[in-house]
Amino acid sequence: MIERADVVVVLAKEPKPGLVKTRLQSRFSADEAAQLAAAAVRDTQRAVRASRIPRRILCWDGDPSEFADGFEVLPQRTGTLNDRLAGAFDDIGRGDSARVLLIGMDTPQISSALLDADWEHQDAVLGLSEDGGFWGVGLRTPDTARVFAGIEMSTARTGAAQLARLLSLGRSVKLLPPLRDIDRPDDAAYVADRFPGLEFAERHAALTGASRPDVIFDHLYAGDYVRCDAHDERVLPLEAAALVRSRGRGRPAGRIPLPWSGP
Repeated sequence: MIERADVVVVLAKEPKPGLVKTRLQSRFSADEAAQLAAAAVRDTQRAVRASRIPRRILCWDGDPSEFADGFEVLPQRTGTLNDRLAGAFDDIGRGDSARVLLIGMDTPQISSALLDADWEHQDAVLGLSEDGGFWGVGLRTPDTARVFAGIEMSTARTGAAQLARLLSLGRSVKLLPPLRDIDRPDDAAYVADRFPGLEFAERHAALTGASRPDVIFDHLYAGDYVRCDAHDERVLPLEAAALVRSRGRGRPAGRIPLPWSGP
């Protein structure tokens, strides 16, 4: 029998300019970073709605009115991220045997299949992120204060430390597939390129001007890969690849998919 989560909690904040995704502002304006954050929240919620998890909670900081549809809404506690993680688990009012999966708003590429993963009778699940943190944590039993207390967050060792803490408390853990958090501009480009069906990818393309011929040429000349527009499968010819290779940073010979507005 598959043991999937009984409850999913999305820990997120209102996407206000200057208050969210500040590390993206080396490439994007505060307003643009907020637009990307809003798209990431909606993509995450879309995956949650498509999952089989019966109870869906938005643990929210700010005005939830734009994002509340289909979710119970609880306010986030104040304090450190450790406090907010523990509080999210403690505030939902669950039975001691309920499996609760908590995720954030930084992985819009998350899928309903991943959310529906079988816990395989383990006490906890942990999804590590490529930057050394974790994108999700699931717990079957309470006592969350000890689970998160003292864990140094937002470091390259946070995920390892969280796993070690769970094991030190005697909890069996299933590791979920790793995902890439969207923290910096290169993370945003990576996710947008590989998951073109996301609202996040569409907003990223609009903000980076991926369909403008001058911007396309600039990216090619710099040796950057340019993502194909989600709605146009036409490509530029082999000469574009030759141009990239001439800069010494190119990819193997072939046709490079590009947005194209010509005849």
